Amino acid sequence: MKNKYDSSVVFLYAIGREQLLPLDFRKKIPYSTISSWRKTNYGNYLGHEFRYHFSDAFKCFELESENNRLKSRLLSLARVVHKNTQLH
Repeated sequence: MKNKYDSSVVFLYAIGREQLLPLDFRKKIPYSTISSWRKTNYGNYLGHEFRYHFSDAFKCFELESENNRLKSRLLSLARVVHKNTQLH
């Protein structure tokens, strides 16, 4: 049986942002499928002019993920600095 993928997955590969998907999920997608997604001319589809809405949403998601990652690192650094100041 052929797998069916959500349009958001196809879109992420089409715009080169597939790294937003978990690696274990990406590994399950055949290379031939990914290749066909990347080669498709989405400009031939009706409504393609609205794709920027999704692109903007994924950019926001990327920024939020990066902010959360940086916040976590900053809190870890703050704990280390706090411990070091207590030792001296």
